[in-house]
Amino acid sequence: MIDTVVIPAAGLGGRLIPVTKEIPKIMLPIFQKNPDNTYLIKPLLEILFENLYDVGIRNYCIIVGRGKETIENHLTPHYEFLDFLKKNGNNQYIKILNNLYRKIEKSSIIWKRQHKQLGIGHTVLLAKDVVGDKPFLFHLGDLYLPSKSFYKKLFDAYEKYSPQGIIGLKKIDNPKQYGIAYGNKISKNVYAVSKVIEKPKISTSNLGLSGINIFDHDIYNAAKKTKQSKKGEIELTDCVQTMMKMNYKILGFKHNSKEICIDMGTPTNYFKALKYSYNTLSKKY
Repeated sequence: MIDTVVIPAAGLGGRLIPVTKEIPKIMLPIFQKNPDNTYLIKPLLEILFENLYDVGIRNYCIIVGRGKETIENHLTPHYEFLDFLKKNGNNQYIKILNNLYRKIEKSSIIWKRQHKQLGIGHTVLLAKDVVGDKPFLFHLGDLYLPSKSFYKKLFDAYEKYSPQGIIGLKKIDNPKQYGIAYGNKISKNVYAVSKVIEKPKISTSNLGLSGINIFDHDIYNAAKKTKQSKKGEIELTDCVQTMMKMNYKILGFKHNSKEICIDMGTPTNYFKALKYSYNTLSKKY
């Protein structure tokens, strides 16, 4: 069973400047509905943490960089703040935060620093001494998934096929903006991946990498052998391609059309996430 996740959250959020100059992208607010039909505003980090906790993740390795202290602070219980809320009669928020703190205290959360912007593929290497040899979920920190269903299906597919890696895929309209996968469908939503390319100028595939993956320990060796891109970064897409060159088995698992997965890395996509979270969270998944 997959019980460990690596979350890279050290990026500068360049396409969301100036707000991300001081606020990490993973801390941007999203609406969430309470059982009493009132709305909360939570940072994306909290939604991601709780959703992963609810599907069995208990070990978190979060990669951060300079100026990301708010991420660590938010996942550190602050009981003096609960006392303050109690004095002011804000009992509904006490219950919400107590529930979060309970989950935090039942989890192992380890922070690793990426001192230079060396790419998402590089964060895999930073996590090695924390994760060890067991398979792990690798989840980009700026993804908004309101539903937990994809995680469970991804875990099941990994257990069934036992690949060295399984990458999340979604149908996209503009291949130039995504890592793209090529391959053949072998069962419902499952693909045998033959090639991946980071942001190709021309593509015959509309299968974009969603940013949610499972890898075993072979990813470390592949990341070490992967050359830096023209930007001076180790791209995760290139690490996956290196794995295939080393004859490791890589599968793709496609999100269905109803599974919302929004990369909040641009103003347009962040607005989509806000709009969706406000308008549709009353629906059951």
